[in-house]
Amino acid sequence: MTFAPPILMLIDTHCHLDFAPLCEQLPTILYDAAQLGVTQMLTIGCDLASSEKAIDIARHHPPSVFAAVGIHPNETAAHPDIPSCLAQLESLANSTEARAIGEIGLDYYRDRAPRSLQKEWLHHQWHLAQSLGLPVILHCREAMSDLLEIVQQWGTPSDTHQGKGEKEIGIMHCFSGSPDEAQTCLESGLLIGVGGPVTYPKSNALREAVLSVPLGKLVIETDAPFLAPQKRRGQTNQPAFCRYTAEFVAELKGVSLEELASATSNNARRLLNLPEPSLPE
Repeated sequence: MTFAPPILMLIDTHCHLDFAPLCEQLPTILYDAAQLGVTQMLTIGCDLASSEKAIDIARHHPPSVFAAVGIHPNETAAHPDIPSCLAQLESLANSTEARAIGEIGLDYYRDRAPRSLQKEWLHHQWHLAQSLGLPVILHCREAMSDLLEIVQQWGTPSDTHQGKGEKEIGIMHCFSGSPDEAQTCLESGLLIGVGGPVTYPKSNALREAVLSVPLGKLVIETDAPFLAPQKRRGQTNQPAFCRYTAEFVAELKGVSLEELASATSNNARRLLNLPEPSLPE
């Protein structure tokens, strides 16, 4: 299958290529992404099995796909043997395809695991990321206050992920907070992940927060197959749809799509240590 050269070079910093139906049609998914200028993507693990799949997908689809490995807060109760699980995660994270630990964090919306256990797992995985020099991909749902308190206690790493004189530790995935919370994220070394919800008609507060974040601290994501942007709402989300969110955010911030794509992709490459993509011939 031949990819047409993309006009833009966008990076989807958060998708789940191991989830159906994406995993059932990966060549088409990657082709469609390239057609809309999405040249690289990070596929995210949620438990041990999906983390293994993320590594496998990335291994079979270079140089477009990279992986993050981690235990989602909703899956922490399903992994009772923490030392064994952490050892397996560390092994996966040492793969050349792994560029982050995630997604990890707190989820008080579903409460599928005790909050104390979620925090324990978050602590362990943060230290794993630190030991390996990897950034974290943070999940937060109805737990922003607690998560930011923890992140502020972490401080910033001593020697990794430096950009523009400021140390960067990860991405707040699918950010949904206020401008003040966005500022706290930035001060803590987090980039702000912006996905489809920013395009929804009722997301005025989120748009205000995104407006408060400098271009140099934004990344664009899909969370595919979930949360399709308004232009494709009701459809299965896919990395290609990163383009529509990027178009929306560019207009929101009053910059060209090319400027938005360049800035957010540079941010992602800097944090995730991604290579410059090569254009297909």
